[in-house]
Amino acid sequence: MQIQAYVYLDGHKLFVYPAMPSKLAGLRALNCFPVLAMGNDWNDLDMLSVSPHPLTVSNAYIKIKDLISENRGYCSPLVSHAATEDILKQAIFRLNNSEKCLTL
Repeated sequence: MQIQAYVYLDGHKLFVYPAMPSKLAGLRALNCFPVLAMGNDWNDLDMLSVSPHPLTVSNAYIKIKDLISENRGYCSPLVSHAATEDILKQAIFRLNNSEKCLTL
C-alpha cells in the first residue's frame, strides 16, 4: 500500500498532512479573497502569495519571509503577541493608504 503525504520538520516538530494544507482553498470555499493576509508557516504560503497586503512575523518560516519581501509585504521585527499588535497597526496603515483595496 502506498500512501502520499506532506511531511516536514520544523525544529523539534514534525508535521504530517494527508495533503498540503491550504488556507487559500478554505477562503475560496467561503467565497472570500484575502485582501489582507497574515501568516507564518507553510499552510499560509498560497494565501500570502495572492494577497496585495501580505504580513508576517520575524520568526516565520524562511520561505514565507522571502515571499513577503518579494511582494513588498511587511515582516514585523517582533514575535508573539507584540508582533500581532505591530502587524495590525501596519495593516491599518496599509489599508488606509492603499488604492489596491479599492480595485479588487
